[in-house]
Amino acid sequence: MTLHELLLLFLANSLFIFGLYKAFDVDFLDDDNPQHGIDNNSKEIFWFVKYYSVKKLGWYWSKPICVCPPCMASLHSSYVYWIAVYCYPIEHPAITYLFYTPCLIGFNYFVTIIKTKLSK
Repeated sequence: MTLHELLLLFLANSLFIFGLYKAFDVDFLDDDNPQHGIDNNSKEIFWFVKYYSVKKLGWYWSKPICVCPPCMASLHSSYVYWIAVYCYPIEHPAITYLFYTPCLIGFNYFVTIIKTKLSK
């Protein structure tokens, strides 16, 4: 896998994470108490993942699963990266992964900040 292919994987993984984030989206009537229910008009296709994750695990432990795109990079980059490395071998994959995930977290954080500023 060349550097160009690794950068394409990086961008595709970021888009995949933001796609998952949107697919899991649902608005709660009360963010402090998810037991109060959800807004039925805000359900996306996999809304139940976020709903049950927040309800059973809480907000903090749901972040890497479906609540926070930068936090989701820690979980959702692992299988995407290792599947790509399996299909397209790379020299020193473990060392590359040590840089891949923090860079993806930072990139997703940067995109989240831009998205927040543009939506205001």
